[in-house]
Formats: sequence, structure tokens, C-alpha cells
Amino acid sequence: MSVDCHTAVRFGRLEMVAKRVCTTPACLKAATQIVTYVDQDVDPCDDFFKFACGRYIRESFNGIQSSPLRLLQKRLENELDEITKQPINENDHHLVKLQKELINGCLNESGTPEESLDTFKRMLAELHGWPVVVGHGWREHLFDWKNVVLRLRQKGYFYSMMLEIGVAVDPNDMKEFIVRIDLPNTVLNDNYDRRNYISYMTGVVRMLGAEEQLAEAEMEKVFDFIERLKKIINGNTIKTEEINETETVITTVREFQNQYHEWDWFDFINNILFPAANITYKDKIMFPTKECMKELLNLISKTPKRTQANYIFWKVYQHLHPLITKQLRQAYNNYTFLTYGETCPKERFKLCKEKINELFLPEPTDILYIRKHLPQRKRQKIQELLKMIKSEFKKLLQKTSWMDADTKQKAIEKANAINEIIGTIGNYFNDSILEHYEFIKKKVYQKETFLKMYLNRFKDQIDASYSLIHKPVTNGVSGILHHFLPKSVAFYVANHNTILLPAGILQGIFYDEERPMYLNFGAIGSIIGHELTHGFCKRASNFNKDGQTEKMWTQETERAYEEKTKCIIKNAEDFLLKNTTNRINGFETIEENIADYTGLRVAYSAYEEWVGKNGKEEYLSGLDYTPKQLFWISAVTYNCYELNEKMTRIMLERDNHAINTFRAIEPLRNNEDFAKDFNCLVGSRMNPSINSLCRNSIQRNIAATTCRPPPQKMDYSNHPPTPTTPNGYISCLRTECFVNYVKGMSLRENFLCTLRELYDRREHPKRTARCYKTEALSHVLL
Repeated sequence: MSVDCHTAVRFGRLEMVAKRVCTTPACLKAATQIVTYVDQDVDPCDDFFKFACGRYIRESFNGIQSSPLRLLQKRLENELDEITKQPINENDHHLVKLQKELINGCLNESGTPEESLDTFKRMLAELHGWPVVVGHGWREHLFDWKNVVLRLRQKGYFYSMMLEIGVAVDPNDMKEFIVRIDLPNTVLNDNYDRRNYISYMTGVVRMLGAEEQLAEAEMEKVFDFIERLKKIINGNTIKTEEINETETVITTVREFQNQYHEWDWFDFINNILFPAANITYKDKIMFPTKECMKELLNLISKTPKRTQANYIFWKVYQHLHPLITKQLRQAYNNYTFLTYGETCPKERFKLCKEKINELFLPEPTDILYIRKHLPQRKRQKIQELLKMIKSEFKKLLQKTSWMDADTKQKAIEKANAINEIIGTIGNYFNDSILEHYEFIKKKVYQKETFLKMYLNRFKDQIDASYSLIHKPVTNGVSGILHHFLPKSVAFYVANHNTILLPAGILQGIFYDEERPMYLNFGAIGSIIGHELTHGFCKRASNFNKDGQTEKMWTQETERAYEEKTKCIIKNAEDFLLKNTTNRINGFETIEENIADYTGLRVAYSAYEEWVGKNGKEEYLSGLDYTPKQLFWISAVTYNCYELNEKMTRIMLERDNHAINTFRAIEPLRNNEDFAKDFNCLVGSRMNPSINSLCRNSIQRNIAATTCRPPPQKMDYSNHPPTPTTPNGYISCLRTECFVNYVKGMSLRENFLCTLRELYDRREHPKRTARCYKTEALSHVLL
């Protein structure tokens, strides 16, 4: 630690600053990161996005691919790859060994693909052949799609192409797993090309021996069936923030059988579940709605058996195509190039890793990653931070005026009951976590051909899933949340009332236990506050504290919510964007915007509470920003990227988050603490008059008084810089340049150079310094 005393002109206010400066490696690294991002020639009270992100965007050349989140995800993937590529060790857990053995088998291009193709062809022969490949000699009378699906399930092949029989938490109880009958998960991407796709299918079956004319005619019929099936799926799907789900009803097997007696549902379902589970006629099951089932069964019954069979075997092939010959994989690469312009097929290792990792829950190497990057001490510190933010959030709920008494009471109960998952469910240092969802514990897999090992494991994973039926849901959450482990983004899952912080986001720009807490509260703290807020907006209002379906809001609360959100909706739609004349959809983005506004507020309050208990923190060396100013800078860093015209259009069309410039500006200019910390004069762009703000709307304390609409539309698309502060000075600049982070994140501290300079912006529009760009920008960032 060092003590520095100097005179500064800080955003319009002359003051004598006596400050303690942190000089630890973590603080030097953090200071370097800030220098890498911030454009000190921009007035933060004029455009905070350009101020906080300007230098980084100027020196980055890859648009959204250079965004801090993308770089963090890339780093996460590389670190996971390194763990996966490590040689198998005798002391590795048997599931770690199996995972690596399967990936290595997939990577073996000498012999394995041909063996896999032979195994696939033998399966086709045993099931009386793929009609389009067999030709006119195919025997239709031997085919029944239900029997074929059952045989595929028994052999370990994909079998959910007509109906998906899965496992779900009972939404009316949330304490038990039940069977869920659903429409097929995905049958065709939204942005497909009919001609290219039929050509792709035709090419595949021809390589497998189909006659050219027959192949094209029959695969066109398959495509028509897929399109009709997709129409049924789309027409019966509820789109939510997290997932798309088919509308369902819960009834007993007997009641369902009485409505749909085309075949024996009881036997069919039990045969699929065997040997892992079984059901009785009295058991509750989730089924698609009556209208949905009627559409589906009508489509199947009116489709010729030959087309049914061609479709079924096409879906089996599709599931396996990454694992068989290079020639067949190339057919898919050709299709993606013609349709989407993708010139670089996925690297073989990544393709194999993705396919094999589907067979494990959780993925063994994910657990190894979490053990390495989330030690217990770090996890405990994050728990403490989360606890403080939850506490401030609950205080905010208590002050809420737009919720009536009944709604508020339920909301507080829900806040108290929120489940927290940091890293993963359970004790990840105990090997039992790897085997928790195994159907047969300690199973030894015989050394067979790669595809046979793959099919055995696929079948076992399905058995493990079905074995959960009728069992209690442990810890209030289901194992499906393990699928979020390798992510670098946080989640709130409404039907589990759970906030999930994957290990991937608990590092880099978001969290470092060795750096000052103002950076952690600003970065990961605001994200935690954001995710907590999702539990109390309109979409989550149909789920109670246990994640059960229940209407939590009264009509009075709902009306008040609609009124309070008008201002935020309008502000979003009035925000002018660069590279487009289109606008943000205020209705589509409303819940994400509320979460941004509120997340910042509760994180800031939590940090003030932390300072009250622990005392003020040290400054960062070389930076003339206060701890609270650095809180705001760290809170927007993940939004530091620039979108081109195409990406702006795509984001506006497909994302329920607002554009990054809006997210880095609007929540801050609607926050009086920000204006106070940066001494922004009233009337400046980042501190407009109160009439222009939503400070008194829903984000204030998820409550409050009437919000007046902005008097004019704010334009951040292309505006000149704000005039300099009094006397022409922008600030007292003290810059420390940390040169050349080397690979591995080590710092060459002997290359520390310091430049102190008080300059007149009018005379020196472009400051020069004895400081140079680092050799590896990505190492500095993360």
C-alpha cells in the first residue's frame, strides 16, 4: 500500500485528494484492465458508454466477438479443453476415464468411422431396412412405428422422433419427478432452406445405397412430413425467457387412455421406461393438450408407413452423423455452407467433445474444472456477497409501493426461499457428485467398438433419467440444472426459484477475490441483483416460492406494474441507435431492463453496506477514480463491444435484452447515485432533469410515484463531445502503464512506468504518453 496526496480537478470539482493506493498484483492487474477499457478523453457525464468502453472498442477489431463475455466464454472453453485433453490417469474417477475414452474413440479416424457405419447398417437390417435405401423390396407390413421406436430405445439409438418421453418435475407439487410426454424437441431449424435440405438428405441416402430418382422423391416426402410436424410444434409451444415449452395438461394414464385409445399407452410408456421405472394407471403424467395430441395423431395416421419409416431412420442417422464417416460428415458441412455460408466446419475435437458430453450428467470434466477454479474459500466469499445483495433486495421489496399487502407478503416469502447454486449443486469435492445420476453405480464398460460403447452409454444415460421417476426432487432443484455448469452467464430459473452462478462467470472481469470489493460488487454484484429481480417481474409472477405454478399477483398489483413500466418502455423505444433507424422494442425488453436498473441499485446499496462494516477501500494505482466511480465502470465493462449494422438488426429482432449501449447508459442516467459519484451537473446527458427520468418508476425500489415521460428523445447514436469542465481541464490524470502481460497472466512489474500530467484539453486535444499497447490484449482483459 502507498499513500498519495495531490490536487485534482475531478469532473468539474477542484479538490485535494489524500488516498491510500493498492499496489498488490491483483490491484495492478485490475488497474491495467481499467486503463485498457476507459477512454479518458470522454467526459463520463456526457456519454458513459464511450467513456467506460471507448479505448477498448477503438483497439478491438472483431466486433461482438471481442466482447468481454465472448472472450471469457472462449477462455472457459479452452480451459475445459485442456482438462479433457489431459492423458487418462490411473487415479482418475472411472467416469472421467470413460468420458476421455469415448472422446478419444470418436477422434480416431483410422477405422472407427467405418466400424460405426457398419454398426449402423446392421441395425437398419435388423429393423427391416431403411425404405429409401432398400428400394421397392421394402416390406411395409412388417413396419409399425411404435415397435421400431421401442427397438431403437432398447438398442441405445435415438428414439424420440415421434414423441418425446421424458422426466419432469411435477409443476403442481415440485417435490417429485413424473413422466412427461412431449412433442419432438427439434425437427428443423427456423432458418432452413427447403431445396438445400432436401438435396442434403438425398445426398446422404444415395451414399448409403439409395437409387437417385427414388431418393429425391422419397426424401422430399420426408421433408414435407417434417414441415407439417414443425407447424404443429410451433402452434403448441409457449415461448418463455428461458425455454420454449409445449403446452401441457396433467392427467392419469387411465384418463388419457380413455381419450386416446388408438393403442395401448400404458404398455407403450412402460416399455420405453423399462428397465429403469414403471408406472400404474393411477400415476399422473404430463401430456400435451387435447388439441395438440389430436393434430399429432392425425398427422401420423395420415402419413404412409414408408414415409414414417424414412423419417424415423433419417432422425436416427442425424443423431449419429458426427460419429460416422468423414464423407457423410462432409455432406452436412456442404449443406451448412450453402445455407448459412459457414465455411469452416467445427473442429473435430469440439464436435466429438460436444457429442460425448451429452452422455454425462454432470460432465465429469466440468466437475474437475469447478474444483480447480472455485475452491471452497472463494465459494464462501461469493456466498457472503450474494447474501448481502439478497438482503438489500429484500429491503427494496419492503419499500415497494406498487405491490399490495398480499402480493408483497408472497414476494418476501419467495425472496427468502430462493435457492442459490454457486458453481454446481452439492459438494463438488466429493466424487459421489459424479455418480449421483448414474443408473448403475460403478458400471464397468466392456472394451468394444466405439459406436457400441457410445450406444451403451446413451442407453444408460436414458435409464438414469427415467430412474428419477417417483423420486423426490433433491435440494429443491433438479439435475437438469447441471447443464448450465459450463456457462459464463448467470441464470434465474423461475420454476425452481433458483439463482445459478456457474463457475465460468466467477472470474475475470466479473470476480477476483484478491481485488477491491467495489469492482466485484459492480461487476458480479450487479448481475446477481439482475437475476434476483427476474424472480419478481411479471413472467415469474406465475411461480411461487417453491417454483410451483401459482398466480402470485393480484389484479391491483398487475395494473400498478403495467402503469409503472410505461416510462421504462418509452425510454427504451426513444433511445436512438447507431447503424440503424430501428428502435429497441420496449415491451420485449422490459423485464431485462427492469433487472438492469434494479440490479445496479441493489449492488450499490450492498457495497455501501459492506463499506459501513469493513471501512473504505484503497484506490487503484495510476487511476484518478474513486472506489465508487470504479464500481460504475466495472458494472458496464461486459457491455464493451461494438455492433455492426447486421448484428444490430439481429439483436433487435431476436434478443429480449436491449442493445449494449442502452444497457451501459440508461440504467445509470436513471440513478442519482451515479450522478452524485461523478459530480454530473443537472442537465448533462448522464444527469438530465428529473422530468426526463424513470427514477421514480418501478426500478427505484421496485416501486414509487408517477413517472413523467421524457420531454425529448435521447440520441446516443452520433453526438459531439461535451465541452470541457471549468478552466478547460478534464481531470488530473495520473497514468501508470503496466506493460506486457505474458501468457499465464504474470506481470512484469519491473516495466512499470508512471506518467503524471495535468493538461489543458483545449491545448492538448490528444494526450501523448510513454505507455504502449500490451502485446496480448485478451490476457489483460481476463
